[in-house]
Amino acid sequence: MTLSATTVHIGDAVHFTGTGFTPHQRVLAMLDQRALRLRHADGSGTVEGTVHIPWAHRGMHMFSLTAWHGPQHTCSVQIQVIGAAYPPAGGTPGGGGGPNGGWEDGHGQHTWHSGSEHGLTTAGGDDSLAKTGAEKALAYGGAAAGMIAAGGGMLLAMRRRRSS
Repeated sequence: MTLSATTVHIGDAVHFTGTGFTPHQRVLAMLDQRALRLRHADGSGTVEGTVHIPWAHRGMHMFSLTAWHGPQHTCSVQIQVIGAAYPPAGGTPGGGGGPNGGWEDGHGQHTWHSGSEHGLTTAGGDDSLAKTGAEKALAYGGAAAGMIAAGGGMLLAMRRRRSS
């Protein structure tokens, strides 16, 4: 595997090329077990693409390309994250920001999301991972809080009725 850089800042674009995969095999680009991008190997088993380095602690990290299905093949390289090239928007780790308005490659393809959408998406369709349902957690939590508040209000009203 080759990388365009092995010493990087948070938010830097890193181009990768990996070989030895099965032709047309899906390959997952990862940083320390965090999915960054899903790509297809070409007809010769070579995969390439670009990722933006998400928020990570300074120090050494493992960048790897791993076969998503079929025959297992993984190639890994250690990279060093030396800090942020710019502060993330909102002051939160992984909060986005930067020259392309978030972890985006400038062509509308996101390589990393923060907040309630952890995972991969692409602008083009079948190169994305399945949705986990985590994006619905806030709505369900709000509905539950509303029901608890309504139940508490009903108990208070019933108690006042009895005492008058």
